[in-house]
Amino acid sequence: MAGKEMITGTQEVIMLTDNDLTVDNAAEFFTSAKDEATINWGFKSVGQPHDVMYALAEVIKAAGKNLFLESITYTQEEYKFLAEFSKKAGVNCVLGTIYDKGLHEALNEIGVLYCPFIAKTPGLPGRIIKSKDEIMADLQQALDAGVGGVSIPAYMHDEMSGKEILSMIRKEAPELPILVAGRVKTYERIDEMFELNTSFTIGGALFRAELGEGSFADNVRILSDYMKKAR
Repeated sequence: MAGKEMITGTQEVIMLTDNDLTVDNAAEFFTSAKDEATINWGFKSVGQPHDVMYALAEVIKAAGKNLFLESITYTQEEYKFLAEFSKKAGVNCVLGTIYDKGLHEALNEIGVLYCPFIAKTPGLPGRIIKSKDEIMADLQQALDAGVGGVSIPAYMHDEMSGKEILSMIRKEAPELPILVAGRVKTYERIDEMFELNTSFTIGGALFRAELGEGSFADNVRILSDYMKKAR
């Protein structure tokens, strides 16, 4: 899979991250689970030195996986780095950021899928505090810009449920690839992803063994097996 197909339908993206940071020894964790069927792997643009990130990207790409890079930093300096890193490291998809036309154009030039946040307010922890109208306005901006997909921390709203938000978006954009970022860490929510035809990232839940007993690799296998059965 490449391009939009990476997150069309319901696909999992395993993030080598916890608490919004790329974990230490991420390459070792990846290597322990790289033989599982999951094709989409990624990490954050924060948490490790750039040389470590490049080395990690090389390991992921060498294993024949799709490489995702997530950014939760919203500066022009960061966007320049994302474009440069993506070109050098062979990134397949950049997710996160607040939509930026210059970054979008730079990623288009090198064939990298861009999935910016919608409904996201800058800052940590990631939250949505926007109204329904504001969320839909963000969606329309993304559609007008012609992005390949969108990211949304749908389960981080103070008032609306993730399912309510995603249903609203899906009604307006039935074919748009949607990547849910964060808090899809239970089988109930994974089932909602299939129901709503959305993809999702998952990281900390695997490191904390929230899907089943055992190691990170064990949890990756449990998730991969569940996804295969659900499909």
